[in-house]
Formats: sequence, structure tokens, C-alpha cells
Amino acid sequence: MLGKIKGHALLVLFISLVLGLAAVGFLVVPSRLSGKMAPIQITLGTSDESAPDEATPSEETQTNNSEAKEVRVPSVALEKEQEAEGFLYDTGDKIVNLADPGGHRYLKIAVVLEIVPTDAEFYVLPSEAREEAEGKIREALDEHRPIIEDILTLKLSNKTFEEVFTVAGKEKLKQELRDGLNTRLTVGKVKAVYFTEFVIQ
Repeated sequence: MLGKIKGHALLVLFISLVLGLAAVGFLVVPSRLSGKMAPIQITLGTSDESAPDEATPSEETQTNNSEAKEVRVPSVALEKEQEAEGFLYDTGDKIVNLADPGGHRYLKIAVVLEIVPTDAEFYVLPSEAREEAEGKIREALDEHRPIIEDILTLKLSNKTFEEVFTVAGKEKLKQELRDGLNTRLTVGKVKAVYFTEFVIQ
């Protein structure tokens, strides 16, 4: 009789121990493969730590977003500078001898330059301030007038009749005059060159 009571007491103690271990989520049972005591994790509920964090962007997404933020949009001033028509600056009439043998041919020409300011802030100025800034550029061009005349005279007098009497020859001459002026001028930029008179004799 006493043995049965002790057996029941041990059984109750073992069940209590098992339930206690189950309550804390961890149970140790014999391992069939190794013969050692193998731990078994018992999950009693869904853990917040194990759930995937969908709100957190991946590293690749963060990198792409960072690169997207680095893209720079051209400023309004820069776009206006590229599309600007500029203002006209008349260099007057010129008569030069062409480079033909004997020097018997000469060219009478009138050259007008289209000037665009190089300062991007010019294109966002109010109309009154813009006119004032344009006036200052014209004054600076007048001061550089000897340089302008020298470049035009040398370029024109270095051409022969065959080089300038065709339309293609005149367009090439315009490009050469523009490039030559832009390499020397420090105020404004020559966007285009126009011939308002062109006579060869």
C-alpha cells in the first residue's frame, strides 16, 4: 500500500515537472539518434521578433532611392541661357582685300554679331535690370572693339574669292569668325554671325 502511494506521488511529481517545462516553452527528451538529451523548442505563440519586417526597405532599395535623389535637374537659368536669342551688336561696314594673287579683288562686308551673356543670372533678371546689364555688356564690347576689328580683318583678308563666293563658303566663314571672336572675348559669347552686306569686286 505504501509503495502504491509513493508511486502515485512520483507520477504526480513527474507530470508537474513536465508541465512546468512546457510552460516555459522548453522540453528535454532523449534523442534516438545520438543517445544524448536533445533540446526541443516548443513555440507557444507567434513572436514579433520572428515576423518579417515588411515596412523596412531592403538595402538595394535604399541604395536605389539614394541614387535617385542625387539626380540633378538643370536650373532654369541654364535652360534659358541655352535657348537665349541674345542681342545684336553691329560692327559696321568693312572693305578688305582678298587673298587672291595680285590683290585685285576686294570684299565689302557688313558684320553683325549676336551676343549672349555668359552669366546665367542674366536670364532670370527682371526686364529693367536685364536692360541695364545688357548696356554694360555693350560698353565692354565697345572697349574691346579694336580686338574685334583685328580678328575680323585678319580672317576676312585671308580668304580668296573661291573660298567665299558660294553659300557654303560664306557659312564656313561665319563659323570661323564666331570661333575666332569667342577665343578672345571675355565679355559675352558670340552665338551667331550675320552678313547684312556682302559684295566682292
